[in-house]
Amino acid sequence: MKKTFLSRLIVPCLLVSVASGCSAFSSSALSGAPAGDFGATPGGVKDLSSARALVDNGQVPPASALLTEAAFAEHDLPLGGAPCSSILCVRSAVGIAPDLDAKQSGWLQVGMSSNINPATYKRPTLHAIFTVDVSGSMGWNSAHSDNPDYATAGRLAYLLSRKIASQLTPGDSVSLVTYGSNVSTVFESIAGDDPLIFSSIEKLTTAGSTNMEAGLRRAYEIANRRKGVAVESRVFLFSDEQPNVGATTATEFQKILQSGASEGIGITLFGLGLGHSNELTQQLSHLRGANAFGLAKTSDVDALIEDSWPWMASPIAYDLKLNVQPTMGFSVTQNYGFPGDPQSGSVLDVSTVFLSKRKGALLMQLAGNGTTWNGAGASTKLSYVTPSGQPVMETFSSTYTGNPLDARNMYFEQPAVGKTVALALLMSGMKDAAVLYATDKSAAIAKMEKVVSRISDDAKAFADSSFDRDVKLASDILALMKKGAPQGDLYGR
Repeated sequence: MKKTFLSRLIVPCLLVSVASGCSAFSSSALSGAPAGDFGATPGGVKDLSSARALVDNGQVPPASALLTEAAFAEHDLPLGGAPCSSILCVRSAVGIAPDLDAKQSGWLQVGMSSNINPATYKRPTLHAIFTVDVSGSMGWNSAHSDNPDYATAGRLAYLLSRKIASQLTPGDSVSLVTYGSNVSTVFESIAGDDPLIFSSIEKLTTAGSTNMEAGLRRAYEIANRRKGVAVESRVFLFSDEQPNVGATTATEFQKILQSGASEGIGITLFGLGLGHSNELTQQLSHLRGANAFGLAKTSDVDALIEDSWPWMASPIAYDLKLNVQPTMGFSVTQNYGFPGDPQSGSVLDVSTVFLSKRKGALLMQLAGNGTTWNGAGASTKLSYVTPSGQPVMETFSSTYTGNPLDARNMYFEQPAVGKTVALALLMSGMKDAAVLYATDKSAAIAKMEKVVSRISDDAKAFADSSFDRDVKLASDILALMKKGAPQGDLYGR
């Protein structure tokens, strides 16, 4: 990101000693200390709504709907450490636990938090470019239905765009772009409290095919022309993401979004309806300044705003890079929770970190020499750039020092590590089973039986009610597989 752009993003109410970061420490010595008042999570897909909607529809989700990053984002996974003194604090902790095949493994969690006070936080002024799909697949002509169970993509876009508009202030500005067969600029820039926003959304109707390329290009053109009207510029894309005119592949859209990101324009993608393209969402949401949410039911609208506004529009770090150096005799074999899963290796990156109600997590699986786990861990060099353009570098480490394992053959330096490992194994196991289901249903069922058994045992050990819906999701998928249910494809088929 250009220095000239970054200098515009300084938020006066958040000027803290970011450069001090969370200086090098061993989390083993600080695990009982506070971890910061608020959360931070990587960009990417933020929920498992697509998978749950398919299950509710009697379909086995495809592997592309089962993202570890999304499962992590649904949970609060805090790591304790030194008092958090900056807008982004990163720390680590280790664990020892068997994988789904009962093979003992080491685990290293990297956790994120922030020192912002949500009660006093004032987000930067926002230029919101509402970019709305009005193509035939959206169902805009029935978007005003009073039936709470009626949830076409168009109705969800109608409700959500109005809900976001109601959160804006006179200091914000709004553009409204629509696209179907053609692209239209309904208005280029008006104040965030202008009634024209709501009256214009009321008038939207279905208009042909899905030229998402044209809509996005127009949105970024407006954002570039209107630089300076607000501190933060963000495209909000409301779509079922089924482009069939112009660009249609993720690679083509990546170029458009990357070009916008280079000018400091973020994007939030809302995948709407049961049939939205999670594959496209996944590939685009890991780009710089991007995040994504899925909505399948009308009740999702209020829940999303309550949980994620204004945090979805509040990036706090860019170009987060982790150079993980395992202790001698150990190696990183798999990584979990990085946007754009899966990743492997010890040099990892996250393009954007956002504020969040929940403290985010990244996870690495470690392999050893097979004789002892004493000493398993890693030293991690971290770097990122703040929104004001300030580079930050830190080093932290965690090491297992031989603490006794419990009755399940596990040890976790902090409770969150156990929960993060459980979620990683849940999602990787369900994804493997979903792949198998297409060709070998018996093998898929056998895999899912292991998954359900493990997550059920983990949830009991945690005594954490937030895992109830994870157990339910796995159990429901297993039940569908045993019934021979069809496998959904994220296009409603």
